[in-house]
Order: sequence, then C-alpha cells, then structure tokens
Amino acid sequence: AADMAEQCAQLLQKMQRDINCLADSNKFTRKKSLQNLQLDLLGSNAPNPEVLCSLFSGESKLGLAVLRCFADVSDRNRELAVEIVTEVVERAETVETLIPLLVPTFKMRLLSTSNNPHELVETTEEVRLAVVELCRKVMDKPGFDIRVCVDDILPIFARLLMDPFADVRKVACACVVSAVYPPAQAGTEPKTPVEFMNLQGEMVADQLKDSLFTSLKHPHASVRVATLQALEAVVCCGKAAEKILKDEQFSWHVLVADSQPMVRMEVVRVFGHWSATLWDRYSFFDVTLAPLFVLRWDGVPTIGEQAKRMMQKLGELYYAENDNDEQLKMEADFAQDLEAISPSLQMEHQARYGPRPSLGERALVHRITHRSFAPCFKDLSHWTLHMRWQAQLLLRSLLLWGEGAILSEMGPLLSAMSKCWDEEEKA
Repeated sequence: AADMAEQCAQLLQKMQRDINCLADSNKFTRKKSLQNLQLDLLGSNAPNPEVLCSLFSGESKLGLAVLRCFADVSDRNRELAVEIVTEVVERAETVETLIPLLVPTFKMRLLSTSNNPHELVETTEEVRLAVVELCRKVMDKPGFDIRVCVDDILPIFARLLMDPFADVRKVACACVVSAVYPPAQAGTEPKTPVEFMNLQGEMVADQLKDSLFTSLKHPHASVRVATLQALEAVVCCGKAAEKILKDEQFSWHVLVADSQPMVRMEVVRVFGHWSATLWDRYSFFDVTLAPLFVLRWDGVPTIGEQAKRMMQKLGELYYAENDNDEQLKMEADFAQDLEAISPSLQMEHQARYGPRPSLGERALVHRITHRSFAPCFKDLSHWTLHMRWQAQLLLRSLLLWGEGAILSEMGPLLSAMSKCWDEEEKA
C-alpha cells in the first residue's frame, strides 16, 4: 500500500502541470493537456490497473479535473475526457472506488434539472452516446452496487429511454438490464434479478414504465426489440409485474401487430419467459399467453412455430408443477383411453388442425378461459380491423386449446362467432 501511494504521488507530480492546464481558458490548451494525460495514463508506460483506479478514486485532483471536462464547451475535449475515463473503467478490476465520482457526473450530463423532459444537457449525440456506454460499462463491472445509487440512476434511465437518438435508447435499455441482473449472470439462463431490485420492484416499475411504454412505439425496430428486453427485466423484479402488465397503457395488441418479424419473434420469447418464470405467473396468464395464442397463426412460419414450441414448453411445465392434481391424472387416463378407442377421430383432428395440444397445455388454457373470453368477445366488436383480426385469432386458439372448457361460455360464444361470420373484411 505504501509503494502504491508513493507511485501515485510520483505520477501526480509528473502530471501536475497538465492537471492545472485543464482549468485554462483556452480550449486548445485543455485539449493538449487531455492528450498528454491520455498518453501518460493509458500509453505504453501506463501504470497498473490498481494504481490507475487509485488515481481516479476519492477526492483525487486528477479524477475531478478530468470529470469536469465532461462539461467542456468543446465537443472534442468532452469526447477526450470520456475516452480517458472509459479506458480507465475497462482496465479496472473493480469500480467500487470510482462510483462516488462517476454517478454524480452521469447525473450532471444526462439528466436535465428543468421540468422539461426533452431538454438535453449534452447536446452532441456522439458524446452523449459515449457517456451512456460508459455508464453501461460501469454497471457491468464487479464492484457496482445499485443500492448506493438507485435514486440517482433510475431517473437517468427514465430520461434516456426517451432520448431522440436511437442508439442512446438502445444502450439505455442495456443499462436497465444490467441494473436488474448481476454481472455474474451474464450469458446464463435463466437469470435472477438482484435481491435489492426484487424488493424494490414497485418503485422500479413506477420510475420506468412510462418511458418504456413510450419507447415501445419508437419507429426503429431495433429500439423496440431492445425496449422489450428492458421491459422483460423490469417485469421480473418482484411486484413490478402487477404495476406493468395490469397497466391500462400496456397493450400486447400493438406488439403482436408489429410490422417487423424480428419484433414479433422477440414478443414470443419475452412473453414466454414471463409465463414460465414470474413468481406469480398464474395471475397473469390471461395477459402473457394471449400474444402466444395470436402469434401461433403468424404469417411468418418461424414465428408461428416458435409460439407453438413455447406453448408446448409451458404445457410441460404446468403439468410437472401440478402432477399431483387428481383431476389432471383422471384427464390423462381418459385421454389415453380416448386415443385408443378412436384413432380415426384423432387422425381427422390432426389433418384439419394439426396435432392435439398436450394435456398440460389444455389444462393451462382451462385455467384462464373465464378471464380470456370476455376481453376477446369485446375486441371482436372493436372499430379497428387489426384488433378484430387479433381477437378472431385468439378465439381460434381458445377453441382449439379450451375444448370442453368452452361449454360454460356457449351463449356469448355463439353471439361472438356470428359477428365473425358477418365480418365484411376478408382477412
């Protein structure tokens, strides 16, 4: 420790002139000083990562001087300052000592102090993107603890998710995912949200849901996909699902009607993940399964097959979780007897509608029929064609998967089907 302190003191003495020049009134002098510091800190004779972090931690004059340049009037100087700090973060083994300096800087450059949510502090898109990418790299590093800065970081995310620059929105979505899932789980499935975010799920949802709903309507398909991934992570946080999936602003109808296949494929994955992993998923099956029922008949075969495989997986999971249910066991025995007695009926059904859904899938759908039919019937009378078309696809799936469970809905069902027959548009 004494050797490291001595080494830091020597380096600071060597760079003192350049540190002082960062406060010079001439932008070219500041630029030259930043370039010299970049060479001394990150060049061929750069100090080891531990010393480098020590130079930028705490109340270090070097760290404060470089971070002040994030607000420099010159775009190039701001860019150089961000490059230096980004390289320091990349080389650091842990960012624990850097957080007290970096988070206030992110707040200063990315969050407006006015009430106007569209006002930009950092007006240059490229520099703003570099700062947001720096934020993401900090969050992906060991030593980052969301608990110490959650009140500062969530408002920043809410602002960035509505940024006019598409690339900034995409990186902001990646930041949200990094905030929810610990770095140790990168690349692993299934992921588990950090305990703190689980406990604060309602707060996270309240802070971010409006920005996420807005970003889902962005004209770029890649932004909509990234937003879906961020929304997926937020919904998995404790009780956030109740705040988001039951919100009036949230509509799966818009997502399944997206014109881009890559977005619809992501919808299948995200809603399937919620259906399989949410701790209170049985409460939301009427919301999370509906897009899978509709996209089962998607015009792109790979999307339809993916939705079908997802339903099969969910059926297997439901059957495994309820294998002690006596009613389910009786239905399993009856289904086997029926297949043995009437193979011709099975062949006719398969030729017309495809293979019969598994018992787990049918039992899963039986559980939600009473919650799914009412909104479906309502949407059959909607004034827009795409809503009526989605309702018809949903009804088709409910009839195939629901089987005997539809008997209690025969009155409203016949009335609803007559509306389908009277449909003027040929979809």
